Amino acid sequence: MPPEDLVKVFSLSDLHIYLTVPFVLSWSLVNALACGCTVLASDTAPLREVIEHGRNGLLAAYHDVEHFVQLATEVLEQPSAYRERLGTAGVETVRELYSMQKMMPRMLELYQQAVTGVTLPIASERNVLNANIVIRSKKKGLKALARKHRWPVMQAATIKTTSAPPEIPGCLSPNTQKLLAEAMETDPQVIVDLGAWRGQTTRWFAERCPQARIVAADHWPGCPDSGEHPEWKTLCPEAQASFMARCHPFRKRIVPLAMRLPDALQEVADFEIEPDLIFLDSDYFSELAKQTISAARRLFPHAMLVGDDWHWWGVRQAVLHSAQPADTELEVQGNGWKLWQRQLTPIGDVKFDRISNGAMPQMATRGISELVMAGQVDSLNETR
Repeated sequence: MPPEDLVKVFSLSDLHIYLTVPFVLSWSLVNALACGCTVLASDTAPLREVIEHGRNGLLAAYHDVEHFVQLATEVLEQPSAYRERLGTAGVETVRELYSMQKMMPRMLELYQQAVTGVTLPIASERNVLNANIVIRSKKKGLKALARKHRWPVMQAATIKTTSAPPEIPGCLSPNTQKLLAEAMETDPQVIVDLGAWRGQTTRWFAERCPQARIVAADHWPGCPDSGEHPEWKTLCPEAQASFMARCHPFRKRIVPLAMRLPDALQEVADFEIEPDLIFLDSDYFSELAKQTISAARRLFPHAMLVGDDWHWWGVRQAVLHSAQPADTELEVQGNGWKLWQRQLTPIGDVKFDRISNGAMPQMATRGISELVMAGQVDSLNETR
């Protein structure tokens, strides 16, 4: 059956029962999870690598027929409730463990180890057996950071949100939006927005990356970068209030940090949070920008770093300074720029260009999980 048809079958299914004795993990289980189908599986070692009972699926002892029947009946009596809770968590599990962004680096690391016997430094972090622990640790860090930096209590009358914030100079240029769109193709789970100011870029991320958690930092209420734009100074006193109002609908996924940007990056690192994407749109003076970019590269070497305002001399100097290492790639499009770490992984006589921004070779066929990650299943679920 073609993958497109299997997506439809799994998406319309209320329950997927998967039985296996300790052997290997089949793609049919992953495909069912990717489509948001509730999974009932045997409680065996391969499945415990992926399924956590009651969180993203259900487990029962392999030979316990009565327990299987009981759980299956409960799901079929309330399929929507189970899909909303377990099915949604199952989709998130596939995104975090089996997306192309995650799997291709693991495959290259496996080839590297098989040919040379040398394991790359990050291999242990991306080991499939430990992936659930790593992901839960990241989420735990985000929750702890959110508890420390809570949103202020706002009166309903003061919450004035708008789906189309007014254009303000210094927001996102078209070229920067293009670079960010390319970076977001890798499905970032954690985004750090440096220079959140009035919240336009933070809300832009929240609307386009519904699965991502966003750390938004700014040195409210000061605006040291407004010197050459006196008209901006009139917006500074209410910048933080504007941010809170504009981003209030997404407050469950956004953590606001009111501090200097290098300090904000250190705060994120102290909570053991590793961002996938860092965006910089502030601090136009060379020294301040250099401190911020250097901190980002030092603390999070594998994160994609994207910024605006290439036309500012201070920003350009700071970016060029950080782009000097041999393993660093720099791309500039108009007023936007992008920095990332490039690694050459030797395999025999062939060198694979492994880029940390998630760019992977295009495959000839597309599996179910890829179709799901492309958003085709979400549209099917809306018609259920």
